[in-house]
Amino acid sequence: YKDIVIKDDGSPKVNEELIDFLFGRGSMRETNSIINKLIRGELPDFQKYFTDFCNNYEAVKKECNGVLTVKRIVRYFENVGLPIELKPDEVEFKHALKEMNTTNEVLIKEAVELCKEARDRDYSTIPKVEGRVGDFTYKILDLDDPLAVAVGYLSHCCFVVRGISYSALKHSMKSRNGRTFVVYYKGSFLTQSWVWRNGDVICFDSVEAGSPAHGYYQDKIKLVDVYKRAAEAMLYKSYTSEDDIQRVKVVTVGKSDYTFNGLKRVSCDVPRPLEEDVYIYDSNAQWILAGEIPEEIRYGVVGMQYHDPRKKPVIISGIENTDIDEIDDVMMNVNSLRYRIHGSEPITDNAHINKIISGDGWYILLFDDGTNECGVLEGNRDALDEYNSYYSRFVGSRVTHPHVKSLIL
Repeated sequence: YKDIVIKDDGSPKVNEELIDFLFGRGSMRETNSIINKLIRGELPDFQKYFTDFCNNYEAVKKECNGVLTVKRIVRYFENVGLPIELKPDEVEFKHALKEMNTTNEVLIKEAVELCKEARDRDYSTIPKVEGRVGDFTYKILDLDDPLAVAVGYLSHCCFVVRGISYSALKHSMKSRNGRTFVVYYKGSFLTQSWVWRNGDVICFDSVEAGSPAHGYYQDKIKLVDVYKRAAEAMLYKSYTSEDDIQRVKVVTVGKSDYTFNGLKRVSCDVPRPLEEDVYIYDSNAQWILAGEIPEEIRYGVVGMQYHDPRKKPVIISGIENTDIDEIDDVMMNVNSLRYRIHGSEPITDNAHINKIISGDGWYILLFDDGTNECGVLEGNRDALDEYNSYYSRFVGSRVTHPHVKSLIL
């Protein structure tokens, strides 16, 4: 109360800027105002920081360079609290690192290295699937998705950095025969699984349904239907992409915090990952989700390469008329690439940039004075081909060297 200024008429002097930001035109009837989205539970990340934002409005506004959006405010608060300073090519890991909920520098640094190694994988032997079953959504995470390092913390299991199943976590993020599967219920994280492949077999090693939210559903939840659907999608994708010898024949699931009823147990020697020295306690017993165990299971290296879909390039012209959140997201990718390719420090002032073209593994910046800066990651043929197409379109020549440095024309 000591911070509230009282006017001569006895009424409080309110922060009109803050009121306008939250209420829009000032009417509760404005359904898409920030305050109404908060009430409807549509801004869970912002809700966590709402009180701190209101109490520190001026400081937050200053750090956001005077431009406030929900996304920028959340990003501001997520910048605080990590025990290490992230490099420009590590900033995109920040949200996942925060989910680890630790101040241990050693753990955070190891997690950062894992995220970087995951970024180096160019394909997997496990097909990427995603979909919906009722109020559940499921997906195999992208190979470079940093959330993979945090799912064990979200589900309160040992699938964490230096945890009992640390070897499994590393396999999921580094091996081409490993991936991470996640399930959401009504948009909230529910459970995750380490997924591995060996020859004919794909296995959801365990279902880590230990999240506190899991208990809320009890008998109403049919998590097995979600896993069955995902397993069937994997079989179908393999069937349509691989030959009869190579394709996946069976998808299994190991022990789980959640009891799956009605599944046939694997009666033969249970499959194991191709790689050795990984934590496989949970898959000592397995049940069949889809397909059938062949009479003679074929184990070994898989020749099939499943690539994640490439992200669509973004073109921003007229920065002053573009949504600031979109610019922030694009510049995060650009600054990461500039650091990885050239070792450059991040651009913090966009005032002199005329156009931004940002792709998956490449970028082009056109400046007001007619110069440009560009780059493409070394060894990525798809990125180079895509880069060349956009470079010739916006700059006028073609680059064939696999490692393009900064070009000033």
